[in-house]
Order: sequence, then C-alpha cells, then structure tokens
Amino acid sequence: MIKTEISTGNIILFTHIPKCGGTSFRKGLEDTYKERLLSFYVNPLRHRLFDALEFKAWRIKNRILPTKLSYDVDIIYGHFCFDDLHDVPKSKKTLRGAFFRDPIEWFGSFYFYTYNKYPGEIPDNPLQLIKKLDLSNAFEKYLGKTQVHELDFVGITEEYDASLTLFDRIFGKKIPLFHERKTLLKNKKAKETYRQHFEKTGLLDAIESKMKKNQLIYESAQECFRILKKRHKLT
Repeated sequence: MIKTEISTGNIILFTHIPKCGGTSFRKGLEDTYKERLLSFYVNPLRHRLFDALEFKAWRIKNRILPTKLSYDVDIIYGHFCFDDLHDVPKSKKTLRGAFFRDPIEWFGSFYFYTYNKYPGEIPDNPLQLIKKLDLSNAFEKYLGKTQVHELDFVGITEEYDASLTLFDRIFGKKIPLFHERKTLLKNKKAKETYRQHFEKTGLLDAIESKMKKNQLIYESAQECFRILKKRHKLT
C-alpha cells in the first residue's frame, strides 16, 4: 500500500529521473521551498568513462563514510539514487517521491538531449546508447531498492498539472507551474512524438524490447498515481 501519512519533522527525498519534467519541477520547488530546498546531484547515468568511474568510487566511499548533508531542510532534490541517501537522522521521517514518464518518450528525450549536448560523443544508433549506459534499467538506477508502491508521491510527466495538484494534497505545498523547453529531435521542425520517430526509422520494436523493465516500473507508477488521485479525491 502506498504511504501518505505525513508527520512533523519529515524530510522529502525527491529523485529526479532525467527527462521527466524535472527542470520545470525544480523551478517550482525553488519558488516554493526557497532555502528549505537542498539540491543534491550524484547522477547514476554518466556516459563518459571517467565520470562513470568517479561515480563508482564515490559510491564505495559513501558506503564507508556517508556524504554529510544538511538535513535541516524540508526537501532534498536532484539526480540521485535513494540507496545513496542512507544517513538521514532518525529524528526525521523520510518521505520519497519521483516523476515517471512513458519509457519510449523518455528514452527519445534522453537520447536527443545527450546527442545534442555532447556532439561527437554519443553514438548515432540509439540502441548503442542503451547498451552503453545500461538504460534498460534506467528507472531502477534512481529507485534502487525502493519499490514504486513504497513512494509517498508518484508523479506522471504526461499528467504534469494533475501531479502538481497531487503534490499539494499530499505535502501541503502548492508548486507553481513552469514549462521549460522540451528536447528537440534532430529535425527541429519535426512535430512527431519520439514513438512516431522511432517507428518511422524502424527502431521502435527493438527499443520497446530494451525498455521492458522500465515499462513495468512505469505501469506500476501509473497505477500508484491513479490510487493516489482517487485517495485524494482528484478526478
């Protein structure tokens, strides 16, 4: 059963799975929480070899000597895995939240974002990037051992407005609506979805096969989102 009970002295750990509307959400959090928001970024998805090795070294070190964070805040937000924040004081009630997105649209956005940001470093074949970064388990890299149904808040990128309302109902904080620019396809004039693009290029079936684990997590997130909306009387 999804947890929703909120008590005093709680702290929200909110992981931002890349390309799930996180930039817009972060701006809203900054506007609402201000100095009560702590940004924490140790992204598990790193395409450069040195960065990947650096992350692995940090994770090993963090198991021995946990990273010291200021827990005198209401929410910690950023690219991180829940498993890597294990030093929260026992005096705090830990709550968790995340947004999820249709895996095909998520991967399309992720692929073209990294392709445009790091020209010459990202393979032209999207399937090669899936293999290189083990994107078949992308969502799990942020959840870690936490199951979707254990989250206190579940947001769906495709239902962003309703997700913000749900956040308000659960945590008692109204997050302003911001819309940041969306990642563009190589052809910036294209108005097709990523699913349509991959279908046109003949890659859709192969990508869907690679995204099966992410799809199961996404379906679980959709179900939890429906339960939470019903529980909080959102239509």
